Amino acid sequence: MEIAVCDDEKRICEDIKARILKKEPKCRVTCLSSGEELLARALEWDIVFLDISLEEASGIEIAEKLHQYPGILVIFVTAHSEHVFEAFDVGAFHYLLKPLDDEKFCHVFERAVNHVKQKKERQPLKVKEGNAYRFIPLDQIYYAESSGRKILLHTETEIVEFYGRMQELERRLGNDFFRCHRGYLVHLLHVSGYDAVTVFLKNGEEVYLAKQKCGEFASAYAAYLRRVIP
Repeated sequence: MEIAVCDDEKRICEDIKARILKKEPKCRVTCLSSGEELLARALEWDIVFLDISLEEASGIEIAEKLHQYPGILVIFVTAHSEHVFEAFDVGAFHYLLKPLDDEKFCHVFERAVNHVKQKKERQPLKVKEGNAYRFIPLDQIYYAESSGRKILLHTETEIVEFYGRMQELERRLGNDFFRCHRGYLVHLLHVSGYDAVTVFLKNGEEVYLAKQKCGEFASAYAAYLRRVIP
């Protein structure tokens, strides 16, 4: 999950970053002091913590521009409660008042994370194949394989080939997929079993499992089963 913290007070940025990583250590948190830089990288963000009173521009104006990128959750951070209604007018997910209350922060952040995760689980994977874009339902993906600068996406019915990086794909696909080898990313939904060096899939295919990843894979698969089995 990619999170931006945009505040021209470095101390506030670092404080919010520390709170985020305490709750979600696997998040990638970027601290920014410029609304312009935040907008320039808008496609990267899942959640944005945005100060309403930036020196260079109004956080409200920046949020209005972010609104054109569906899926970004904006959480305003402000010392002035009178701005709260403006925040919701531009589609903010929530707001936090300075100085930050730890319990309130945890509650708002947890809701935002759950919202993003649920949305990602429902959304199909968008890939560019040739000159056209395709939307592939996640439950149809068995595994992804790295092949030079391309990725081969093995689905129920075909292999979809597109340019991309495994690290980026891993981030986009979320917790139901596991990087079992440098060159392979497997969908836990379709796993039928595994041994020390192989992941066995329900369609009969086999995927390499790096020996040093075996323990981590076992833990991830067990956690996945706990999530999906009542």
